[in-house]
Amino acid sequence: MRAYIRVAVLALLMGSTTVSHAQERTIAVATFVEHPAVQRLLEGFRAGLTEAGITPERGYKLDLQSAQGSTVTAGQIARKFAGDRPAVIVTAGTPVTQPAVQQIKDIPIVFSGLADPLGAKVVANLERPGGNVTGTSDRAPFKPLLDVMAEILPNAKRVGVIFNAGEANSRALVDRLKSEAVPYGLSFVETTVTKASDTLSAAQSLVGKVDLIYVPNDGTVVSNFEAVTRVSLEARIPVFASALDNVPKGAIAATGVDYEKIGRRTASIVVRVLAGEDPGAIPVDVPETLDVVLNKKIASSIGVGLPPALIGRAKLVVE
Repeated sequence: MRAYIRVAVLALLMGSTTVSHAQERTIAVATFVEHPAVQRLLEGFRAGLTEAGITPERGYKLDLQSAQGSTVTAGQIARKFAGDRPAVIVTAGTPVTQPAVQQIKDIPIVFSGLADPLGAKVVANLERPGGNVTGTSDRAPFKPLLDVMAEILPNAKRVGVIFNAGEANSRALVDRLKSEAVPYGLSFVETTVTKASDTLSAAQSLVGKVDLIYVPNDGTVVSNFEAVTRVSLEARIPVFASALDNVPKGAIAATGVDYEKIGRRTASIVVRVLAGEDPGAIPVDVPETLDVVLNKKIASSIGVGLPPALIGRAKLVVE
């Protein structure tokens, strides 16, 4: 298969009589916000393309656009891409994926790291997406995270959740968390933000009301995660996350996927599309395993012990 892909991509590099070289060699990339998980995803994506021979030296270029957290800008980017007609469109974040899928029906779209592509109505089926869309998901069960919470804080009952309710992906994540948490006997206190600068006041509003705070893979909140860390240290409230990159930034623990790997898997799908495969026939790539990352330094700072067994199975322990 790899040999076939490389031959087909090489054929693309030789040119086409129906589309200009600039168009057929441009991969348009849209991100919603800029934060470490997105940067790791992009690093993996670029590495994956390079390994497949999709490089500037062969005439390919990336047109990288960021919506800077604005849904209005996300729509403008989709319209730009529709007019530019690149070879493939890659989107990272539900708010940039949805307008692209809604507006563009004749250019391949490969989304990257979406938690709930079905709930966001990006695809109708994970196995056979149909149309011009496919991609990768970071959707994962919450049970591993709930188990880690229970191991670290066996007596915790109240969970604070900070997220942007205007982002469909985040709303779906929180609803799924609450559903999967029923056997654990937890109650939830939700606080929402509309912009990153709201994060500090949202976290402060949870003090005295919750035993721990959970931050989902919400671009708005994650882009200002330091504000949550500040409240965590001041109020001695443990913070859990689904983005592994948030642990060195102050979360006590996270279970999740490595976004560098998601970026590479996204690149592999883009290579297949460039080789001529129908994106609608390529199954959405869903992660099969989760990693555990712990922050021993934060745990010590807020007076929480980490069970030795949990430390033993962690992929990384921040000292």
